[in-house]
Amino acid sequence: KTETALKNADSLDQRSASLLKSAQLLQPTITQAEFNYFREVERMQSKCSAWKEEAEQLDQRSEQLQTTSTIARRPLKLKEEDTKNINPVMKQTGKMIAKHEKKLVSTGKLIH
Repeated sequence: KTETALKNADSLDQRSASLLKSAQLLQPTITQAEFNYFREVERMQSKCSAWKEEAEQLDQRSEQLQTTSTIARRPLKLKEEDTKNINPVMKQTGKMIAKHEKKLVSTGKLIH
């Protein structure tokens, strides 16, 4: 029995080695250059994804700015009566600003 088991063990050992070698030959292999190429492609895909996200954010921001500038450029539609009322208010506001500016200047001189 021991002799038969040893013969079977040798036979199984050779079969196993043969199967292992066949499996290794079936395994796909790539060269170092191919490996480097695929790594570079992955790196570029990652960068492109980041750039795409940034471009989309810039596009959204651009649309927001265009909308804002469009709103800001709309002319005010004031009635003639409103225009007449605004002029005195603007003049008075200018006078008040000038008055307060003088006070700030004189207060600034006192502080220094």
